[in-house]
Amino acid sequence: MNINNRVYLIWVVLPIAPLIVAFTVLGLLDPGEMTLLTSAIATEAFHDDALAIRFHNQLLVYGAVAVFHVAACLAIIISMMLKIRQKPLAERRQAVWVLGISIALLVAFNLIARQDAFRGALNLTYREICAVSRQADIALHILPPACDAPGLSIFAWLAVIPYLFGLLAAAFASSLVSTLFVPLPEDPSTQEVEAHKKRITGIEQAFQSAAFVLVTSTIAMMLFYKLPLSLMADEKAHEIMTGYAQGMTLFWGMIFTLTLIAIFGPGNLILSGYLTRDKAVPEDEDRSRGLLAPSTRDQLSKLLTALVPLLIGAAAPVLELITGAL
Repeated sequence: MNINNRVYLIWVVLPIAPLIVAFTVLGLLDPGEMTLLTSAIATEAFHDDALAIRFHNQLLVYGAVAVFHVAACLAIIISMMLKIRQKPLAERRQAVWVLGISIALLVAFNLIARQDAFRGALNLTYREICAVSRQADIALHILPPACDAPGLSIFAWLAVIPYLFGLLAAAFASSLVSTLFVPLPEDPSTQEVEAHKKRITGIEQAFQSAAFVLVTSTIAMMLFYKLPLSLMADEKAHEIMTGYAQGMTLFWGMIFTLTLIAIFGPGNLILSGYLTRDKAVPEDEDRSRGLLAPSTRDQLSKLLTALVPLLIGAAAPVLELITGAL
């Protein structure tokens, strides 16, 4: 088998690449100050005797989804760790290298994103929501004294924890995918071929798990962006905030879909190519099998699974009605 022994290193950057694209785009779109929403929504729009309880109720809904999302991420991280632990030593080393470098790059990237020169994405993803919430002058015990103040407030942790666990789950899934690319011998035995098929099955399960986590990430983000909606009695302010929340939800749904494709798409192409070329799969089987099953129905199922985060983002208005009913 003629595979580059370093091909697995591309999975160091694949889960991070869509995130870099997202922060770059948001940085270009940001006006530079935390006034995009606060200048459009007058303080008078928040005058309502029931603001505190409404905001509290919305926080409970967001908190419930965030806890579920974090629990799902933890389950998937543990599952990925167990799968990696069961692999041969060479594959475990690959996974550890990929995971370690990916996490280091994620930490460095998020630290850079907090610097003033790159604050645009942080403004649009967190600080604008914080500023609008402060404008209502409630829940000050969880909000920071200033939304760009150093350190992390309780409100910031509510946003950061689901985000970080989603990134970790994606990084673990990516490290597992990288273990596929340990070259088989030139003339693999039946046992070696069967072991390789089991690896592919494990990657398919990782794909479905990653899709689920990114869907819960999208829903959690949608609810976070909708937190200020519970504060607004004014119809115009409510309409502005609704449009902002729907736009940001759709944007992140698209980014999470690209993350799935980035992690699992290249693996499918590489596997399909070298399994066919090296005849590691017997003649009577479908040698085009990679991360996608051969039948049209299964291929469509995998495609729809990959698109679920984007579809969830597009369904934000429907989800708003559901969460409103809750």
